[in-house]
Amino acid sequence: MPVLLQQIRALIPAREEIVVVSPDAGGVERARAFAKRLEASIAIGDKRREKKDVAEVTRIVGEVEGQTAVIVDDIVSHRRLARADRRGAARRGREARAGGDHAPGARGPGR
Repeated sequence: MPVLLQQIRALIPAREEIVVVSPDAGGVERARAFAKRLEASIAIGDKRREKKDVAEVTRIVGEVEGQTAVIVDDIVSHRRLARADRRGAARRGREARAGGDHAPGARGPGR
């Protein structure tokens, strides 16, 4: 977490309001830990599973409007983050940033 916190602080000016977004209920504890250290609020993705191994965030619960949304998750995939982003983290917020500590199938920086 310390490395990600350093990056978040480096990328987002101190004057901006931040909301930490968990893509699902299972990540709320992680989001809360980040929010506490960033002095930010939290929002949660309402995720539905239509099929095995296929989940979609149907809406964002919490206030993100006008804030910079920081999406934190344990397993990061472009598809999962894009779904969370489309559901309102960036659309209703000022902008969205994302980070995680495990990227399955990643082949190096920028992949």
